[in-house]
Amino acid sequence: MVVFGFRKKVVFIIFSMGFLAFTAVFLPLKIVQAEFGGRFFQYGLKPVGPSLPLRLAAGEFDPLSESGDLLRDEKFSIQRSVPGEPGYYLVQFKGPIKPEYKTALAATGARIFDYIPEFCFVVKMDESVRLKIEARDDVRWVGTYQPSYRIAPSIRRVRETNDRAFIEDIIVSVFEEDDLAAIFNRILSAGGEVIEIAGGARPKIKARLSRGALTDLAALNGVQWIEPAPQRKLFNNKAADILTVSDVWQDHGLYGSGQTVAVADTGLDQGSAIPGSLHDDFEDGAGNSRVVQIFDRVGDGANDVNSGHGTHVAGSVLGNGYRSGSTPTTHQYNGFYAGMAPEAGLVFQAVEDNTTEELSGIPLDLNPLFLQAYNAGARIHTNSWGSDADGAYTTDSRAVDQFMWEYKEFLILFSAGNEGLDANANGIVDLGSISSPATAKNCISVGASENNRPSGSSPSPGYNSTYGNAWPSDYPANPIWADHVSNASNGMAAFSSRGPCLDGRIKPDIAAPGTNLLSARSSAAAVGLWGLGGLSVGLQPYYIFCGGTSMSTPLTAGAAALVREYYVIDGLAVPSAALIKATLLNGAYDLNPGQYALAYQEISARPNNVQGWGRLDLEKSLYPELPRKWVYYDQTAGQTTSGTTHTYNFQADSGEVLLVTLAWTDYPGSAAANGGLVNDLDLQLYDPSEAACHSIDRTNNVEGVDLAAPAGGAYSAWVLGYNVPQGPQPYALVVSGNTVVSFDLIYSAGTLQVDPASYTQADLSWIDHSTNESGFKVERKTGSAGVYAQIAAVGSGVTAYSDMTIAAGSTYYYRIKAYNANGNAAPTNDANVVLGVLAAPSGVTVTGVSSSQVSLSWTETSVNEIGFRVERSPSGVTGTWSQVGTATQNATAYTDSSCSSGTTYYYRVFAYDSLADSAASNTVMAITSTASTVLAGGGGGGPGGCFIIASSVNDLNFAKDRYRNFLFFMTILLCLTKLAERSKKSTGSLGDDPRKINVIQTPKEIMTRLSDVP
Repeated sequence: MVVFGFRKKVVFIIFSMGFLAFTAVFLPLKIVQAEFGGRFFQYGLKPVGPSLPLRLAAGEFDPLSESGDLLRDEKFSIQRSVPGEPGYYLVQFKGPIKPEYKTALAATGARIFDYIPEFCFVVKMDESVRLKIEARDDVRWVGTYQPSYRIAPSIRRVRETNDRAFIEDIIVSVFEEDDLAAIFNRILSAGGEVIEIAGGARPKIKARLSRGALTDLAALNGVQWIEPAPQRKLFNNKAADILTVSDVWQDHGLYGSGQTVAVADTGLDQGSAIPGSLHDDFEDGAGNSRVVQIFDRVGDGANDVNSGHGTHVAGSVLGNGYRSGSTPTTHQYNGFYAGMAPEAGLVFQAVEDNTTEELSGIPLDLNPLFLQAYNAGARIHTNSWGSDADGAYTTDSRAVDQFMWEYKEFLILFSAGNEGLDANANGIVDLGSISSPATAKNCISVGASENNRPSGSSPSPGYNSTYGNAWPSDYPANPIWADHVSNASNGMAAFSSRGPCLDGRIKPDIAAPGTNLLSARSSAAAVGLWGLGGLSVGLQPYYIFCGGTSMSTPLTAGAAALVREYYVIDGLAVPSAALIKATLLNGAYDLNPGQYALAYQEISARPNNVQGWGRLDLEKSLYPELPRKWVYYDQTAGQTTSGTTHTYNFQADSGEVLLVTLAWTDYPGSAAANGGLVNDLDLQLYDPSEAACHSIDRTNNVEGVDLAAPAGGAYSAWVLGYNVPQGPQPYALVVSGNTVVSFDLIYSAGTLQVDPASYTQADLSWIDHSTNESGFKVERKTGSAGVYAQIAAVGSGVTAYSDMTIAAGSTYYYRIKAYNANGNAAPTNDANVVLGVLAAPSGVTVTGVSSSQVSLSWTETSVNEIGFRVERSPSGVTGTWSQVGTATQNATAYTDSSCSSGTTYYYRVFAYDSLADSAASNTVMAITSTASTVLAGGGGGGPGGCFIIASSVNDLNFAKDRYRNFLFFMTILLCLTKLAERSKKSTGSLGDDPRKINVIQTPKEIMTRLSDVP
């Protein structure tokens, strides 16, 4: 054991001294050190990219990093659906959803349902399909659609804290009709009562059930959402103002002719369309009825026997004021109690139960209500009713969005509600009280501004009172308490419901006067509403005061009918609802700062959650005072995710505010996500200096840019599809300003590609999406920080260009702009080409020599080479070089096997790509031998090893003075070798005869060989 230990020490010393010897001669000799080229891996960590939360009504969380408090109750969660049956899952993508993602999803057999922000679908699939979808590269996360996601927070909070035995009315929304039976039976087995069932694309059940049974019900396969049953009511307990449209009537001849508006409300006068039983204001002045059709949706008559609310609403839309002295046959309506569209037709849907006064004629699913009016010819539908929702997106809201998505020319309006309160008594109305279905994305939700009927006006108003006197518990503090309800037309009514919606959307959309409004009185109803005020005895049978957002909404509906008439006259046979909405919102009057002092100011610059985009201003929307002009575009083809940018170029002068408004009818959202924006378009505005004048909105389906002091010149408005999972998405764009002209759409070119043809030429190609371009501009910049400049222009229809004005060693960026006489389209994507010269390989070294082979290695310094070329010369740098072989991309070694023995060779290496070669590497020399001799070895050529290679012993060319260190260390090494041999002789365990080792044996032999060196 002692001898063995001594031998180990000797071997270690030999190795160490050998290493020192190699180090001492490292510089004068060609020594190659192999390097470790592997990667370092860290296991057990899953990379997580930017946070992409799921925005659910139940809570917001990133499924990859948190679950929030949603699954804390294990009884309220499930891990998988019933084995063997398809279940409902959430599938979240890594980014904006492209059409091909949906196609691939459907190809697996999955069924796509609701969209959930961000980038997520509710999907029905079985476990095998789930596994396929989870494996997709574009899918970020897949998880179960949990019961806790399916219950409205208001129900869940009550369920967790209150009496679980309490019975309440609920709405159960179901994904498919196939799921109805099981859910119906579960309600009955839990002791509940099914009140009503609605089929269709999104079936619903209205039921009465104990709170304690909701957990099991929510966990049933097919349940999409559970919410409180709406308590629908009229919004008639407060007031609205009359909007003056006399200039539009008198100067421009718009009266609503040819338009049909539907009203769903209590009833219409005596319930008949026959002139003898109809309020004269709904005739044409010549004894003919303008009522297209009346629907009695309850079955007890369509007469307006209780409040007279429906007759008053209909009068605000299209009453002609005949009983107040107007002359409809000559279009004389100014100064009389006419509605906004006094020559429009009326479809009336009577929904009130005349006995109970409940709105029982409104169906559980609202789609049949709208379809009935649509089939009767109406294209505008106004509703002055709703239910308290505090901004929640309900199944009623979804039904509104669903119908408008399917019938994009059908405009629906809803009252925002009358739930505005100063609950904390700070003199400012609280936010977050928007009612449902006014929380729908696509409808126009209308708030109430004040009318101009102050105390002392004639006739005296019906409610000649302050807010505090009329509703003392709602408005206990000044300045609201002491404010007259109709003395500030530039302020909002205190009772008008404020936004936002729970998903953050701005509501209401617009405001109209809503206090002390005079309109038609039902002859079948007693005096009610806001009373007769100071009306003359002759007018009292025909008119009455009322207020609330119930009154502001029909005024807006009548104005919408005039806008629609305008577009039909202008040649647009079927204007979209989005276009009418954009038109009204673009021209709305900004009520900022409102009627109160700064300390109590609640109305900021538009848009906001008090006034929306402002108070309706029909003349400004349609016929602004010169030099102000406006232009519009109704885009029915629509946008897709990352689709071609639509560019609208126009000229505008300074001196007037510039207003650009984009609106679209969005795909219906999910109540489980508080609605949420589904198809997200972007509006980008660029001024004459090409500076951006916009901000990004990821919440609303109305976007606008208001420039208070615009520069004069050429503007470009871009419409892009950021995330359009349910596209294509049509939209409408309206622009108004000082002398706005030349409104023109031009599509951007698509998918620019740049390929290097050489180090001095780049070839560009793109797709031509436009049909009206004059040509394409080619722009280039050098480096990412450069500034784009035009370098060329090509003609219409041309889709390629070669840039031959570039130099090697630079990175160039390109973009293409389609253009015509009115301006440029938005640019294409940026595409770059890197023309950096290939870096030459470095550190070329001879790593092995024999009589017929020379082995080389080098360091790769290029990053985009195709491979390497190895050249050889017999006579040094000045000799003739020829290629002897190639190595593949990323290679770092090559062996030349075509050598002759005893010959001197010189080598160099080039990297190459499809364009050219790099510069040459350093040059190395090798001399083949008849019998290669290894002077010293240190582990071979493997990782970490070194060796010295010489040619034939007779051809050593080492200088004596450069190898004194080598001689010294080798002498020591040989002494130690002899010591090891003696140990071997005594133990017989060191191995083979050392004379078989091909190394220099003695110092004398070294001296003999070195003596030959000059």
